Amino acid sequence: MLNETLRRVASALDKLLVPYALIGGMAVAARGAFRTTKDLDFLIDWPLNEGHKLAQALSENGLPSTFHKGLGDDPVAGVIRTAVSTLSSTAHCDVLFPTKMWQLQVIARATRVEMGGFILPVAQADDLFLLKLYAGGPQDLLDAANLYELQSEKERGVWKERAAKIGRSKMFARCLSFLARGE
Repeated sequence: MLNETLRRVASALDKLLVPYALIGGMAVAARGAFRTTKDLDFLIDWPLNEGHKLAQALSENGLPSTFHKGLGDDPVAGVIRTAVSTLSSTAHCDVLFPTKMWQLQVIARATRVEMGGFILPVAQADDLFLLKLYAGGPQDLLDAANLYELQSEKERGVWKERAAKIGRSKMFARCLSFLARGE
């Protein structure tokens, strides 16, 4: 079900010429860290003031969607929520609008990865790490720790510097606490 939702949402974004990258749990798994998930997340490079129109276009492409503008303290400027239903289940997908310039670079740096017989742009591991630190929830920090653990010592140093550059040193320290506890 999740692979079918992935294919449908990515195909619709491609059809609408929306630049995007897969992020979230599925992207974490694609980058080598163990992760199961029940939903999908995409980061897009699209004008926030066109969010309602994009949600309508996705709906017209068979993906019932609603647009929600983020609040001032949200880690994203806005989100389009969609759900794909079958007889047995429903898969949810969030299409996120970035708030920071570095988040737009995540989309530009994404590489194409084969997932379930479908090829699509997936955020790089180091960019996913930063996105997870930025989101800051417990699952996000665990995902960040799992990605970090897969890196060489040299790469870990680079990631620590990048976290500091975007003002996430405290979240970086919290992420490392997951490793120290062996969670």
